[in-house]
Amino acid sequence: MNARGVALTLGGSAPSNDSILFDSRGMGGVGSNNSAGHVYVFTRNGFKDSICVSRFGLIARTCGQ
Repeated sequence: MNARGVALTLGGSAPSNDSILFDSRGMGGVGSNNSAGHVYVFTRNGFKDSICVSRFGLIARTCGQ
């Protein structure tokens, strides 16, 4: 995915499904694989930043913390 010069990857590769899904209890995940968290990496002009989405739907700037 690429918009406004920012490339979005899921763990370093292009995501096949870039939607974050939440169920009625607030549990989150990507696509049909809700068992693990995911790291989204944003890149622009050589700079990188990332966010982590846990299997519980928590969105954080650092993973595993």
